[in-house]
Amino acid sequence: LRADRPASILRVHAAYAEAGAPPETAAQLFEELKQTQGWLGLEAIEVTPAGDLGPALADIAVS
Repeated sequence: LRADRPASILRVHAAYAEAGAPPETAAQLFEELKQTQGWLGLEAIEVTPAGDLGPALADIAVS
């Protein structure tokens, strides 16, 4: 996770779930990322689909 302030983007380089995490983990995490984005005053969130949770999180980010 990185706040790229010059580009005004919260960058998520990879995301991993703990063993036994419920299916809604990616959606809940994205809601937390949106709060972080707002708190930091950034314009966008960019998710790289790396890690076991990354692809689902990236899908949510572009929808």
